[in-house]
Amino acid sequence: MAPKRPETMMSPLGQPLPLDDHATSVSMPLWSHVCGYEEGKQEIHEALALGYPRFVYHPFIADISALIREKEQVPEHLHILPYPSKAVAERF
Repeated sequence: MAPKRPETMMSPLGQPLPLDDHATSVSMPLWSHVCGYEEGKQEIHEALALGYPRFVYHPFIADISALIREKEQVPEHLHILPYPSKAVAERF
């Protein structure tokens, strides 16, 4: 049996690991958090501060998307995904 970690050493659910703006991993200290994530439980997904870019938009991307939406008056039902240049955007 694996040794138990003291509660004080556990990072809270959703905290980036490492504690950095560009981390791609988050803390899921309990097995129920992992299961809840895989089952799509809203309360688990909402607790994630960051995540792997294929699955979670980085907060910086969400912020710039909101600015674009407001400036260009893009309706909420349309998806915004900023690209680093027009040339890159035109490839997609």
